[in-house]
Amino acid sequence: MSPRARRKTAVELGGADRIPAEQLVGSLVVVNIRDRAAANPDCQLTLEDIKQWEKKYERIPDGAVVAMFSGWDAHVHDAGRFLGRDDKGTYHLPGFSLEVVQFLHEQRNVKGIGADTLNLDVAAAGDFPAWAPSRPAERQR
Repeated sequence: MSPRARRKTAVELGGADRIPAEQLVGSLVVVNIRDRAAANPDCQLTLEDIKQWEKKYERIPDGAVVAMFSGWDAHVHDAGRFLGRDDKGTYHLPGFSLEVVQFLHEQRNVKGIGADTLNLDVAAAGDFPAWAPSRPAERQR
């Protein structure tokens, strides 16, 4: 995103209640990876998924919010499964690849990303790489 179009963060504005409503609203793009996530809970939303979505529908519009649909809502009644914890206590949750997060912010100028899991990252990533480019203060604009 260019510096002239930079949106201010809640911290910069003095509180979340001061974020203009237009900054919080955008076209919703839902990318479905449910089948892959069912087979492999450590799968990632990939750039190929984004390209396939755009081929089927259209280019992701500026200001959109991109949501990953992994079908994780099916596990909501089983806390351990919903949290993605296996018998050894290791977490397994699908999430965004860092490449996709960077692409969405830098090439598609999205307002935000979301997921139907507890996190944006693949749980196996450990260091939460998808979060940094999602925080406006840490993005290059």
